[in-house]
Amino acid sequence: MLGYRFSNYTPPPDQAKSDFEKLHKIFMQLVLITAGNVAEALQWLTELDKQYKLTSDKYGIGDFIEQLKRDGYISEDGPKGELNPRPCWCSSPTSAYHPS
Repeated sequence: MLGYRFSNYTPPPDQAKSDFEKLHKIFMQLVLITAGNVAEALQWLTELDKQYKLTSDKYGIGDFIEQLKRDGYISEDGPKGELNPRPCWCSSPTSAYHPS
């Protein structure tokens, strides 16, 4: 007689993803939750890092923020130097969806 064999779930290793990719995924969800408030999203990410140790000594939250700036995800264009999200691909006039 055939039956079911149950065992503990072992998730696949995330070794293929870089530290930036892991943090970026969480950061983008936090930006969505905070309605585009980059500073608040980074505060939440810092708190999550303290609680769950998302970063290492080699790559910290400061490195992540600098890479976000370098890669063009965020900018300090505000009048007081606030961090702002950069326009996404969907706001370009050549994209498939462009509200007029």
